[in-house]
Amino acid sequence: MKWNPKDWQGKRKDQVENNYVGLYIVVMILTFLAIIFLFSSCSSANACYVQRSSVVITDEKENVIYIKNTDIGNMIYNHWVRGTYGNDYRPVLVNDSTFNNLSKRID
Repeated sequence: MKWNPKDWQGKRKDQVENNYVGLYIVVMILTFLAIIFLFSSCSSANACYVQRSSVVITDEKENVIYIKNTDIGNMIYNHWVRGTYGNDYRPVLVNDSTFNNLSKRID
């Protein structure tokens, strides 16, 4: 950065650069804390769930799919069991109360 004395009337060059160092330190600390929070958000909880639709919730690793026991949910579950969507996931048909408990864990 080029020193322009007209921009910083009354301050020496080393005083202005010290102000920038403080700002950089604060920004780096905030960035570090944000990264730590993002990496630890799901790993610190007992289980993290993601709601994919009004009838489907998956776990954080997406290897188990919880499907709500409704007309549409039964159709999706039957297709998944038959292998229409592949065999990478394990579908589980759950009742309304279990689905609601899982959806409360999302918040």
